[in-house]
Amino acid sequence: MNARTLVVVGAALMIPLVGATAAQATTTQRGGYGQQIAVSTHYSDEVEICGRNQRLEWKCSPHFRTPGKGYTKLRGWWWRGPVTIKGYNDNSSKVRTMKCWVPQESRSDWKECDGRSGKRL
Repeated sequence: MNARTLVVVGAALMIPLVGATAAQATTTQRGGYGQQIAVSTHYSDEVEICGRNQRLEWKCSPHFRTPGKGYTKLRGWWWRGPVTIKGYNDNSSKVRTMKCWVPQESRSDWKECDGRSGKRL
């Protein structure tokens, strides 16, 4: 095996590793990655979450609808530390903001951020 062959083989072996490091954390990987967020709202029809993800990178989620009562889950987005949740009302165009703390480790994959009971969102 010459040096050129080693470079080609080495590069081929690295391709799957590069893809694996870019993947989002899954429930089986969660450990210390933080949690996904479930949001409840009173006034807001949609929300956006901004904060640090499982890799401590600053990110904002896409806006997502929060219909009806109960909690709406944002699946596939992992958060840790303080997050800011902005809620938007369709009729009044009013924007409300609340903070929520997401622990790095928990027994659950989900952190419930309650904007309904205090009428913050």
